[in-house]
Amino acid sequence: MERKTFSPERLMHIRRLRKARRLYKKIPLFAYYQMLQEYPGYALSEFWEDLRIRRKPKPKSKKSNAIKYGRYWRIQKLLKAYGDTGDINLMVQAKKLQERIAKPYQVFVKLGRECYEFSFSCYIPLEKIEMLTKQFRACKTVEEIDTVNKQFIASIPIY
Repeated sequence: MERKTFSPERLMHIRRLRKARRLYKKIPLFAYYQMLQEYPGYALSEFWEDLRIRRKPKPKSKKSNAIKYGRYWRIQKLLKAYGDTGDINLMVQAKKLQERIAKPYQVFVKLGRECYEFSFSCYIPLEKIEMLTKQFRACKTVEEIDTVNKQFIASIPIY
């Protein structure tokens, strides 16, 4: 194991710092004056700097990039419900959503024998897509489907 070698100035600074802290613990009122006798030209600001506790900054917690996706909050809700109830079906649903979290929504609308397909961004909340599908089910004509689709596209924010 290698030992670090410090320069003489650095060693003197470390010794001064330790001495200042030790004296401040013993005699807080006169510690600065004793340090001033030992180290001429020692400023009060240096004394307070020597007493300051130095710690490494705490590491910042990493934020999840998954929060921006629309399926994220449903996954969290399902995982919480699984933790509360222990129902394995909730975990399976959460896993399926997790696999498709970054994929765009594919909405299919059947009207008679014709089928219409719409694709929406994966950043739209899942609840809004579910509301849209309910509105599509109530449509009876192609014009109603186009109107509902245009209203929905106008109502969602652009990412």
